[in-house]
Amino acid sequence: HAGSPVRVDRGSRESIDLARPCLTVCVSPQPSVLEDIGQRKDFVGRGLLARFLVAVPQSRLGYRSHRPQPIPRDVSERWNGTVQRMLAIEQRTNEFGKPEPQTLYLSPEAYRLWKSEQLATERDMRPGNTWANQTAWASKYPGAVLRIAGVLHVALCVDQSSNPAAEDVPGDTMKAAIQLGRKIK
Repeated sequence: HAGSPVRVDRGSRESIDLARPCLTVCVSPQPSVLEDIGQRKDFVGRGLLARFLVAVPQSRLGYRSHRPQPIPRDVSERWNGTVQRMLAIEQRTNEFGKPEPQTLYLSPEAYRLWKSEQLATERDMRPGNTWANQTAWASKYPGAVLRIAGVLHVALCVDQSSNPAAEDVPGDTMKAAIQLGRKIK
């Protein structure tokens, strides 16, 4: 999920050590499925659900035109090009040939904006506040915003043919990440 080391110990099989696990999951379940999953104590208690960003759009039933609007060709081509350039970023390796992550840094403004969002979320987890009953998810939210900012930064840099690791994440990118994070929040 976030690249932190994980050890999986199951009594029935050999332990597994993951040095830098990376996983992205995208699913489109029905709202009732989400509700059912949210009631499963084993998913909640083990922190599984706290690791997902969930977006449930408002239903369009009763308002659909049944006249689909295709994605404009230039938008589709730009999106595909951006994704392809992101995937083509060369993986750096260490002296032993092992993959090495590239580190992104925040500009002072981006850090200030993120820190403000982090502290506001922390206050929201206090008893009686908005996230008091969802502290597991809310405590992971600031890290999710950082990852969103990282993805946006890389996408913008490859669109401008620049090296994402050579430039700090700017404040405007962090503002966009926070705006997207708040929609999910």
